[in-house]
Amino acid sequence: MARRDEPAPPRDCTPDLPDELDEVAFLAPREEVFAARVAGLEGAVRAAHARLIETELVQPQVEVFDLVGATLTDVRVDGIRAVSLTSREGRWHNVAITGGRMGTLDLGHAEIDGLTLTGLRLDYCSFAGAKVADLTLRDCTIGTWDLPQATLRRALVADTRVDEVDTRGLDADDTDLRGLDAAVFTDPRGLRGATLTSMQAALHAESFAAVLGIRLA
Repeated sequence: MARRDEPAPPRDCTPDLPDELDEVAFLAPREEVFAARVAGLEGAVRAAHARLIETELVQPQVEVFDLVGATLTDVRVDGIRAVSLTSREGRWHNVAITGGRMGTLDLGHAEIDGLTLTGLRLDYCSFAGAKVADLTLRDCTIGTWDLPQATLRRALVADTRVDEVDTRGLDADDTDLRGLDAAVFTDPRGLRGATLTSMQAALHAESFAAVLGIRLA
């Protein structure tokens, strides 16, 4: 079987929303929300283990957004501003977040099948221990992107700047990082299975060599 020269791209993960959505004003723990438009969220939102299906979240302006263990299926989020959004151990399928700013996006140990982040500013983003397939990051600015022990399958990063990418123990395949402007990768061994440009490799050659114990003269 011939080896592919190009990484397989993420599939189209556009959320499939119905034409008509019910208006919902709040979320609660373990609540099931289906075919809804949720507007006006603010302050602290506690929705751990909730199920959001075919739902649109419009400009949430929150401090704490607790979605720990929550299931999100075909969900679109527009213009979010949050101090923290946490969905550790959540299950996300076909989720798109477009525009906005968050201090922390924590998806540690989540199961993600289809996630698109566009035009976001994040101080800290964690996928630590998460299983991620079909991920697209486009036009984002991130302080620290934590990926230790994460699994990435079919990921694309485009026009995105990250100060530090923690790749310790990362298991990557079909991961296209050619559009990533990263200041630091913590461990080049975690980049096995990823695609970089020759310019990116040259830029980080000295730090890669130091981690791998290669002496440069």
